[in-house]
Order: sequence, then C-alpha cells, then structure tokens
Amino acid sequence: MWQKVPAILLLGILLLIGGVPSIVSGQGDISPPAVVSISIEPSQFWTGLDPQTVTVTVNLKDDLSGIDYIGMRFTPEIGTTQFVDAMFGAGNLVSGTPIDGVWQDEIVLPRYAAEGWWSVNWIYGADAVGNRISLTPEGDDPIPADLLQQGRFLNRQEGVQHFRAFLPVARGNF
Repeated sequence: MWQKVPAILLLGILLLIGGVPSIVSGQGDISPPAVVSISIEPSQFWTGLDPQTVTVTVNLKDDLSGIDYIGMRFTPEIGTTQFVDAMFGAGNLVSGTPIDGVWQDEIVLPRYAAEGWWSVNWIYGADAVGNRISLTPEGDDPIPADLLQQGRFLNRQEGVQHFRAFLPVARGNF
C-alpha cells in the first residue's frame, strides 16, 4: 500500500502543475535542411583593379532540429579551378530562427578572378542532428533551377569589350 503512495503523490503534483506529460511517438528529425532562396549583392562587379566583396543572403529551413551549417560553393562558368565558399551557421543568422531564418555571409573574389558569370555549383551542409544536404547542378539531387538562377553574379567591367592582343613570336637565338 505504501509503495503506491509516492506514485499517487507524483500524479497529483503533475496534475496540479499542468497535467500528465504525454508520450509522442514518431520518427524524429529525418529530413535534411532546405534552401528556400539566395540573394547576391552586388550582382555585377569587376575584379580587374581590386578584390571585390559580395554579400550572399539565404533563407534556410529545417523541419525540426534547425540548421547546423550550410555551405555554398561558387565557381566561374568558364570552367577554371577557382572557387569561393559562403558559409552559414549560428554566427551569421540575421533574422528568424535556426528552423526558419535568414543568414548572411560575405565572400571575397580576389583581384583578377575569372571574368564572366559565376554560379552556385555546390550546396552542402547539415541540420543539428546530422541530416545532410549535398546538391550539385547535375546528379541525383540537383540544385533546383530557381536557385541556380538566383545564385549567379557577373564579374565584368561594364561597357568594355575585352580582347587579347597576340604578338608574333620572334624566332632565333637570343
């Protein structure tokens, strides 16, 4: 009889402070984070004289545990090995929550970076419990077309036609 008293007392206390806790069954957080939108400012610049700083703003969502980190790799469309990465995590959340928020990061393109269009080439990251995202333009999980379009910027001097002058090569002994 006395063994039931603590259980009855505990039940009474729980009812007084707000009820009996319920047990929720489910799968937990099994979905990776999602990129809702990308914005790039400025969207056109030129690195011929100086490095250029570009602000990348993204809206990210996760269904339950929240964003741990998301990275975005930008590469020139002309096919070089150059790249710059933007990283989004707790340190650069500018509004909202880790479940539905807006993040910003600055990327710096060095002086003389490849001219022409640059675009997002890889989106990678994870939520707080380790559900991973890895998207590329082609592949099993491609970057959606609207994000590919939003994730572009142009490195070109406005109003100038670029050409290379070719000089004849002198032959002979020097």
